[in-house]
Amino acid sequence: MLWGCAAGLALPLLGTVGSAHADETSADPPVQPVQATLETETDVRATVTWVRLLTTRFDAEAGERRKVSATVTATTKATVPDELLVLHAELRCGEAGASARSETVQYVNIWRGRTNSLTPEFSYTAAKAGRQYCHLYVRSGRPRPVGPSTGNKVTILPGTFLLVDHVHAEVAEYFRPQARSFLVARRSTALRSVSQLTWSAKSVPADAAAPRVIAIRGWVSLTACTTLSGSNDPVQDKQLCTKSQRSGNGSTVYLRTRVDQYDAAGRPCATTYINGSQGRYLGVSRTVHHSARSYTANVALQPGCVARLRIVTTLRWRSGAAMMVHAQGTLLTATPIDLSVDD
Repeated sequence: MLWGCAAGLALPLLGTVGSAHADETSADPPVQPVQATLETETDVRATVTWVRLLTTRFDAEAGERRKVSATVTATTKATVPDELLVLHAELRCGEAGASARSETVQYVNIWRGRTNSLTPEFSYTAAKAGRQYCHLYVRSGRPRPVGPSTGNKVTILPGTFLLVDHVHAEVAEYFRPQARSFLVARRSTALRSVSQLTWSAKSVPADAAAPRVIAIRGWVSLTACTTLSGSNDPVQDKQLCTKSQRSGNGSTVYLRTRVDQYDAAGRPCATTYINGSQGRYLGVSRTVHHSARSYTANVALQPGCVARLRIVTTLRWRSGAAMMVHAQGTLLTATPIDLSVDD
């Protein structure tokens, strides 16, 4: 992808950053959402040990998909010894009688006395028919230990939840938890592809004049290479933030998502840039270190274009340290919504 203007139109976005909900269509199975909610405060000691926080159970056919998401809100008390603790949130799913496998994970650092949130999400496909289980696991660690570990803990707040819901029949998703994580290299001007997918309609609306809008949602899980710690890639089993890529001043990058539409002959006929053609400026400081960022927009299909989109998200280094992209926390989805339906 190029940073300049592409052939076609630069299109306005229908909507702003925030959640975009797909419509319920007759093609979707009548799936009831299943939610588990934390009722009381739960302390997680900073021992880097995984703790199963919530579990949901549901039945599914082989090959059936579910949207699995969580919102984890956590704080550290003003009395914890370390000024900074890290929180990991991981979603794991599997069928009855099998070990639930890790699907997606997010990280965030929490400053003493402050509150932060994580929102992992992915689409789960049942390998076998029958009872399925999804779990929310959390763990905490000490990025900058200053003394004994006693008293260092993250408090998970009530209202934290795990939700399993239906998946729209025409959703497209990019999620590669088994892919290698990578660096947006320091002092490099090259674009690094973070996620990409092609969406095409499986069915044509009965009313051809009805507006057709695609909800684009994405997440990228980042770590600024301020230290070697926290940059382990589980796929390669090695730390990525080598000495030459580190800086104590944090890291800044540009995040850009480009959406190309095509005509019946397969030629580009319109282009949309989410967060602008140059991209959205993102900074991750030494204190923050880990950051999960999201972006959302609704894109309208344009006259003369068929129901086919190509969506690519990229990062470009701007300043400071290299930026690590965690494959296990990076996701991109495209879901159709019908704005012709009255609220």
